[in-house]
Amino acid sequence: MKSFDISAFFLKQIASDDDMSPAIAAMKALMESLRLDDSTTLQEFIEKMKDAREALSKTDVSVVSVSSGCELFLRFITLSHKELEQAADFASCREILLRRGEDFIKSMQESRRKILRSSNNLIKDGMVILTHSRSRNVLAVMTEAARQGRQFTVFVTESQPDCSGHRVADDLRAVGIPCTVILDAAVGYIMERVSAVMVGAEGVCENGGILNKHRASVLNSGSDLIREHPLVDYTPPENLTLLYTDLGVLPTSAITEHLIKLYT
Repeated sequence: MKSFDISAFFLKQIASDDDMSPAIAAMKALMESLRLDDSTTLQEFIEKMKDAREALSKTDVSVVSVSSGCELFLRFITLSHKELEQAADFASCREILLRRGEDFIKSMQESRRKILRSSNNLIKDGMVILTHSRSRNVLAVMTEAARQGRQFTVFVTESQPDCSGHRVADDLRAVGIPCTVILDAAVGYIMERVSAVMVGAEGVCENGGILNKHRASVLNSGSDLIREHPLVDYTPPENLTLLYTDLGVLPTSAITEHLIKLYT
């Protein structure tokens, strides 16, 4: 492969577009690596992509989002080995991979629009919402609700250790949404005033639970996961009501079925 620093490319993507999710940036980095790849066999290519994925997972950016984004991308472009193996040569195979990669990234970039559509009636007048960390999708849903004239208020946790909650508060106030930043430890104090908790997800588990920034579970400590990743927290499915996704509004029990479809 031509000299290519995939981690540097990924970080540049993140820095150049504040609205780009780490998962999309990781996919674009893998796509660029694919364009520059000089493999002569499919197996050699797959091994190089695994190395590239490993390099991206070591960057200090949303480890779960990056890892899951890479996994989905590589899974999609190599899904049908039969078509790839029937290619006349690896040059033809690479064209198939490139086409699939471009299609998949385009589809993923449409995800936020689809989530907005499925979340259109989520926020009602008079609601008091609690959110944690900085989810671009949650911000987009709240911004759209405000644009439609709905009146609601938001409690935003400070979200230690990066204090991203203050940035969320600035984003919300900029579009006229009343909000209050609270300490992470104050969640229990204000919970009885909250109508709904809205958080993003860096990853969705097979059982319908979600992975997000530490303390996203609000009431669940997720201690096993925290010992492995101190900045990541797990919220079990029983603590979630619905998942608003690009596939529509799903109960947590539907996730297993969708994963089976993806990996078979």
